[in-house]
Amino acid sequence: MPLFFFISGFFATFRNYDGNLYKNRVNNRLSKQLYPTFIIWAIFIFVSWLIGSAPLKEYVLHGIYDPAKRGYWFTISLVEVYLIYTAISAAMFFMKVAIKRQALVYLVISVVSGLIYILFLKSYSPEGILLKFYSVLSIAKFSALIPFFFLGVFCRIYETQFIRILSKPFVTLVSLGLFIVMSLLSQEVNQIDNSIYYGSRFFGLMAVVSIFVCGKKYFDSTTPAGRYLIRIGRNTLPIYLFHFFLIIAIPVIVTDFVAYKDQLMSRWYVELPIVLLISVLIAEICMLVDRVLKTFPKVYCLTFNPAKLLK
Repeated sequence: MPLFFFISGFFATFRNYDGNLYKNRVNNRLSKQLYPTFIIWAIFIFVSWLIGSAPLKEYVLHGIYDPAKRGYWFTISLVEVYLIYTAISAAMFFMKVAIKRQALVYLVISVVSGLIYILFLKSYSPEGILLKFYSVLSIAKFSALIPFFFLGVFCRIYETQFIRILSKPFVTLVSLGLFIVMSLLSQEVNQIDNSIYYGSRFFGLMAVVSIFVCGKKYFDSTTPAGRYLIRIGRNTLPIYLFHFFLIIAIPVIVTDFVAYKDQLMSRWYVELPIVLLISVLIAEICMLVDRVLKTFPKVYCLTFNPAKLLK
């Protein structure tokens, strides 16, 4: 998840102020990301009720007050963070803040929000009305990822320098090494030390980005791997929205996998190809469902882009 928030911040960056651009981007986030999430999320709750035993009201209330939103918190939180960024960005443009100072502001927000999460929010337990507000907006979820979004904004402003640093194999090895060490250490202390766990996520992010930068010739559009990643990238929303249905549709497979999970965890070389194979299979099924839905233009527009129906 840190990687997706980082990438979102990286590509969301505004270079110059344009009122129409702000408006269009916000509208796109609301209509093409948030709206489809609510539609598919509602359908998912209904399907869960059909195959479950509790009253529909319980599924609805649980879906609303569940911080994870049955898994659909990600796109909701991403829109929330994007709206915060848009407000800050617009304010700085109106105040005519120089681009380098804007970068500094984004870096400070990234660091400070990370510290607030580590020192306070991760262990914070609200009560009463505040708990409902906290749960409905998935604050515990998006507060953990705000730092990565604004880090992405900062790195985009200094894109040339950022790419130059991460293109060094030494940086890749150090980031990967620190990620492995901190991940193992966080498991040893049962994640009591939030800074170690959070640090592992940061270095894991840097390692992944650095690997792609160093090996970009293997991931461009002329290679099979590059073409497949581009295809996945263009279908991330339907893959994300539809894959939860597959998880609840194959309980036997999931149960069997969980049953053998402890054995597989001790054999990462067995677990890794199995997880990759399942991930690719799920992604392909989700993209197939998306293509099938597109053969029903009105249904597809009603689900993913209602603005087209109004034109």
